[in-house]
Amino acid sequence: MNSADANAAMELLMQSTSEDSHEVLEKPPEQRDDETPASSGPSWPSVVEKPPHMAVSQRQRLVGLAIVLTVSFLPSVTASILRVGGLYPDYPDALTRYSYFNYILKELTALALLAYVVRQNRQSLSDLGLGFRRGDVFHGLLLWGGARWCYRLSSPAILSFCELLGWHRTEPYIPSLKLGFGLLTLCLVLVNPIFEELTVRAFLMTETVALSGSSALAIVSSVLLQTSYHLYQGLPYALALGVIFLIFSLYYAHTRRILPLILAHFILDLFPHVEYALHQAHSGHP
Repeated sequence: MNSADANAAMELLMQSTSEDSHEVLEKPPEQRDDETPASSGPSWPSVVEKPPHMAVSQRQRLVGLAIVLTVSFLPSVTASILRVGGLYPDYPDALTRYSYFNYILKELTALALLAYVVRQNRQSLSDLGLGFRRGDVFHGLLLWGGARWCYRLSSPAILSFCELLGWHRTEPYIPSLKLGFGLLTLCLVLVNPIFEELTVRAFLMTETVALSGSSALAIVSSVLLQTSYHLYQGLPYALALGVIFLIFSLYYAHTRRILPLILAHFILDLFPHVEYALHQAHSGHP
């Protein structure tokens, strides 16, 4: 091949390369292969496809969800249902402190199990919405005030409707008030909101969406489960609490933020114990 032929071949190669690159640069943004559509609302990070070496099967996620929910809530749901049927005796006052000490240990154990399963799912707690943002405290206070207002507004109608069905109104059964306001009560009030919101709200709803693709199913599942293990307070009061649980689940589905819910839940749990302790002190009871 002479030098003229070589030069001609080089010019053809450079021209072809220039045309190809020009076509890539002129390709419209919406036709680029590596571009993904933008999302207009909160995302569910656990639903995003992961590389093959990090992928977790649907079956593995379902088994992890079942194990966490069984360990966390099966004893409480069973005891609540039995108490509604009059088959579960109340704890004597002498055993109340011991039973709630065991309850705190169970919640801490369930949280450890939750952290392990989340890690096995190639996730972190931040994927469940746990993390601090500037507006979390304000949102938590708004959630507490809104949930309390909605509960007081709806509970009379719910209680009256239950009376029409033959479910007679009684005082709500809240045995934890017998603890007074000491170290054990403080531990319970601190641990319980973290346990419930991370497990029955963040984890259950995230996994339900990942497995079914339905946010509506996630909301219904969370509300029904949380209401079921509050039946020990009495069926009418558990249904009234379901209004609060619905508000919390709707907020999480919309924002994917769990810390404001933990704060609102903490205040809701704290106030009855403070009010009861002040009432006991005012009435002269120990």
